Amino acid sequence: MGHNTEIEATKICIVCKKEFTFKSKNPELKKFCSRSCQGKKWRENNKEYEHSRVTEYLKRPEVKKRNKLIREGKIIPKKRKIILRKEIEITKVCPICNKKFTKISKNPWQVKYCSKFCEGRLYREENSINEKKRIKEWQDKNKDKLNVIQRRYYKNNRQKQDCRTFTKKLLNREPYLLSTDCKMCGKKDKDNEIHHDIYPEKTDNIRIAIKRGQIYYLCRNCHTKYHKNENFNNIKKSS
Repeated sequence: MGHNTEIEATKICIVCKKEFTFKSKNPELKKFCSRSCQGKKWRENNKEYEHSRVTEYLKRPEVKKRNKLIREGKIIPKKRKIILRKEIEITKVCPICNKKFTKISKNPWQVKYCSKFCEGRLYREENSINEKKRIKEWQDKNKDKLNVIQRRYYKNNRQKQDCRTFTKKLLNREPYLLSTDCKMCGKKDKDNEIHHDIYPEKTDNIRIAIKRGQIYYLCRNCHTKYHKNENFNNIKKSS
């Protein structure tokens, strides 16, 4: 009969033949030190059943296809996807920008993209329409909040905002002053953005800045890179 309180006892395992201590209400039933030893004993007693169960599993068409792909090297099984102790240098081709890149990591099977920008680009391309709809819905619902944010931004950056509006008006009137090509990579696109090194308020000063090369066009990728890095020359060397 079982006891109400747990009793501490020591026994020898039937499989590995090691002494082990345990606590239980009925210590007479305990025979194995662990579940692995219990499983070994069960497999020894039920060899025929285990063999038939494995053969039935391997005969399935899904399993046959998967094993064939593993032999060809197209799929890596779960056991091989263990994180390595040492870091390995890997060379792969990015599926988005089609460029070779090298990375050092402990889990090389997870490395797919050359940068976080390429990793996020796939998501942005798939969900660009939904993102625009979500922004428009929020703007329609919260017009008062949007006006407050715009006024606050204008107060903090009044000089910059005035310079941007004056440059747009000037370039619409006189488009021959600036070429629409990206200054960094030479990309020709209608969606190229104007970049300002200086923010002059008057139109005459804006024309002088354009001639000196302080106001120019950049594509979206180069524009984000520029604002991340402080020096324009460092970006040219890296590209």
